[in-house]
Amino acid sequence: MEVKLFAMLAEQLGAQVHLKVSEPITADKIKQAMVAQFPQTMGVIKDSMVAVNQTFVTTEQFAAQQVNEIALIPPVSGG
Repeated sequence: MEVKLFAMLAEQLGAQVHLKVSEPITADKIKQAMVAQFPQTMGVIKDSMVAVNQTFVTTEQFAAQQVNEIALIPPVSGG
């Protein structure tokens, strides 16, 4: 699955990465796959939000055919 990255994750890894995520797809599985493939992101990933099809998700489950877009949005600061 292609995962769009933002903020510091995009700066470190690029705008998009490919992850293998087993079904049912959940926010936790996406985060676990991300940390497994990019262990240096562990600190940022635990506090990141996951969006599926442009909607933030927490405990929802999806079949692969339901997923058009996945995004990981780390916390950002600013004023």
